[in-house]
Amino acid sequence: MLFFGRRIDSMRYDKFTIKSQDAIQEAKQLAASKGHQQLEPLHLLACLFKQQQGVVIPIIKKLGANKDEILTKTLRAIESLPQVSGAQGQYIGNELNDIFNNALAEANRLKDEYISTEHLFIALADKKQSAAGKILFESGINKNEIFAALKEIRGSQRITDQNPEEKYQALERYSKDLVDLARKGKLDPVIGRDEEIRRVIQVLSRRT
Repeated sequence: MLFFGRRIDSMRYDKFTIKSQDAIQEAKQLAASKGHQQLEPLHLLACLFKQQQGVVIPIIKKLGANKDEILTKTLRAIESLPQVSGAQGQYIGNELNDIFNNALAEANRLKDEYISTEHLFIALADKKQSAAGKILFESGINKNEIFAALKEIRGSQRITDQNPEEKYQALERYSKDLVDLARKGKLDPVIGRDEEIRRVIQVLSRRT
């Protein structure tokens, strides 16, 4: 299959998850807006960091890395890429083609049926010789740490459809952790409800 003018080995575009496809399309648009004919790992990394509903941002938060700082460095590096005046259409560079192939290998290793954004992120971090990989490495992000954070986020779930991100951390997405908010002092004190509080404690303390 032709992918932006270059064949990605034996991979099919429909084997990427929806979020991965979105990131790749956005990377293509970013490259076009900057006058870059060759699609690079930097373009993809920037777009993964801009996905608010993707899994990359939760991974970054788990690692305690500075998302904004990494994105700023990435965008600065993108500005230094060579521009081609009047060029039409983007094609995949060798480094990004390697990223896709490595992402496929990671998906297979995890027994996932689709290439998701976490596979792309792992492959980006593992290619340390690329500009994108160097930025992640200098920010303290490596393949092993991503795996550890990913295990907390998705647990033992495998990717069996094209929209796995919606299933990750469902409680965090659709509910509030009142215990965490209380620890952070973000809840108003309960006044004049001693009996109700005692009753709640009594119910929660039951074995059954």
